[in-house]
Amino acid sequence: MAKFITRIELQYADSDDYEKLHAEMEKEGFEKTIIGDDGQKFHLPDGEYFYDKPIHINAYEKDFDAVLNKAIKAANKTNKSFRAITSRTDALKWHNLRIKN
Repeated sequence: MAKFITRIELQYADSDDYEKLHAEMEKEGFEKTIIGDDGQKFHLPDGEYFYDKPIHINAYEKDFDAVLNKAIKAANKTNKSFRAITSRTDALKWHNLRIKN
């Protein structure tokens, strides 16, 4: 199953706008945490989301399109202009992320 990292940056947004974005991204299946090899959960940086749900089996580009479209759908609900980027990853490394309690 493919794994994706998506970053959304809302333009001229306040904390309420980002709370709305977080809620909408969660509805679309995105998470604000990643799980380490030891099973511990870590918070992603602000504006970044993780997606690892099945979408289209054996359809690489359709997966990309589907994940980005889910993010666009969520961001549109904030009624703010935004920038978005989605990347597919097969491995993640990180440093100094906060542990989720």
